[in-house]
Amino acid sequence: MAIADKIKALRKERKWSQNDLGQAVSVHSKHISRYENDKANPGPEILKKLADAFEVSVDYLIYDNVAKDGKMKIYDPELLEQFEMIADLEEEDRNTIKNVIRAIIIKNQMEKIVKKENKGG
Repeated sequence: MAIADKIKALRKERKWSQNDLGQAVSVHSKHISRYENDKANPGPEILKKLADAFEVSVDYLIYDNVAKDGKMKIYDPELLEQFEMIADLEEEDRNTIKNVIRAIIIKNQMEKIVKKENKGG
């Protein structure tokens, strides 16, 4: 689920208007509308304020497969087993794995942006 959809769903769960949420995070309701309609993404400070207002983790707002409490859910048993084995590796190896994962995620995010722009989004 996209950040926009999560913000909107969480706001509606609380029966807040966009103005109510805007006041809670110190931004104008027009910005909330833009976030919910995927016209803009909140910056890091606003993401933190949104997470605090909704009592969820920032990770929940940003990533899929993350519970509201911020704990990642991994549904692929093989991947889960591999992640558990990473804890036994040396720090240098763990950092290498983190860098590879980060690079793949960024690549994927960029492909989504390009795809969205090509569709006229």
